[in-house]
Amino acid sequence: MAGRVPLVLGIDLGGTRLRLALAGRDGALLARAAADTPATSGPAAVVARMHSLALPLLASVPGTLVTVGLATPGVVDAQRGIVVAARNLTGWQPAPVAAMLAEEFGVPAVIENDVNAAATGEHIRGAGRGHDSLVFVAAGTGTGAGIIIDGRLHRGAHGAAGEIGSLPLPQELVAPGVAVLEDLASGPGILRRARAYGLAGDDLTPPAVFDAARGGHAAAQAAIRDAAMALATGLAAVIAVVDPGVIVLGGGLSVQGETLLAPVRAAVQQQYALRAPLVASELGEEAQLHGAIYLAWRAARDSTGAGG
Repeated sequence: MAGRVPLVLGIDLGGTRLRLALAGRDGALLARAAADTPATSGPAAVVARMHSLALPLLASVPGTLVTVGLATPGVVDAQRGIVVAARNLTGWQPAPVAAMLAEEFGVPAVIENDVNAAATGEHIRGAGRGHDSLVFVAAGTGTGAGIIIDGRLHRGAHGAAGEIGSLPLPQELVAPGVAVLEDLASGPGILRRARAYGLAGDDLTPPAVFDAARGGHAAAQAAIRDAAMALATGLAAVIAVVDPGVIVLGGGLSVQGETLLAPVRAAVQQQYALRAPLVASELGEEAQLHGAIYLAWRAARDSTGAGG
């Protein structure tokens, strides 16, 4: 590798979208690619697709690939490099994905849960900079949290720390088919609640519900109020246990900004003292990529010193 610039490849594996980026030591993204995820094809086909997308990137940037980092949905055993379960991916229960990536690319590979990777990205390059302890909450198709304590990811004993979407709702929010936080504090949950309150439209989407709420529609406002109360219930529990320096809201719903953040702050204050600021993600949909890149560089540094 003498004379060649070391590079890492970060990959964000989503249930519908696959994103890749090459980065140098400073973490800046040098080349990118994206494609639909072949989610029903099994892990071998997905890994092969990652490789085919990466080849043009590697040809376009002078350097030598030293590590691959993958952010993936599901329950992940990061130490063993195994995806234990991934609800939106067929045949990934379990799958030795790090070993598969290493064989495909010919370099070491590390994997991490996508929300944990996003938390790492925000911690290093985004809204969590300067905070040793933070909570990153992803609210979109589903709801989960990545927790960093004293500068290190907290994965839990079984890799499932931060699964706040499974927390039970307060009794006043429970309804048929609605029992846990994710049933309300997610894009599909907001959509279902808005329809239950009487918001009509065959092509209704979560962004349309927020637009209707900003326009004064009572049903849309009620749905977002319930989602905010549900999310606040989870945040109050996390704040009480973790006492983070900042809470970062990411995922698809974070683009709604203060329309969601303001009622969540107010609802948390009713349940628990909000000592930490609640802010929107700075990295948006690239948070997972930046986290995967950082984790890849850390693995390269620990194993070979290539990270500088």
